[in-house]
Amino acid sequence: MSSTKHHTFVFPDDSRWDDARQAWNLAADLRPAVVVLPTSVEDVVDAVHYAAERDLRIVVQGTGHGATVHASLDGTLLLNMRELRRVEIDVANRRARVEA
Repeated sequence: MSSTKHHTFVFPDDSRWDDARQAWNLAADLRPAVVVLPTSVEDVVDAVHYAAERDLRIVVQGTGHGATVHASLDGTLLLNMRELRRVEIDVANRRARVEA
């Protein structure tokens, strides 16, 4: 997929692999096919398209604080949302917009 931004996709041979796949629960040895670290909505869309084109399941990881260990992540794209943490406050309209 030519539109894939490689800096957000982390594969097992990448030096960022261990950090990208790490969960808060150290008992969870997550080994997906690829980890995606999106920094925008467009990155998430690219990841979903990438997974669909390759018939990969998608597992979303928020903070990684879950107590349970995921079943095998073989054939899975792990969508790690840790970089999507922007918060916008609209005081006048009493609204907040929060990324994943």
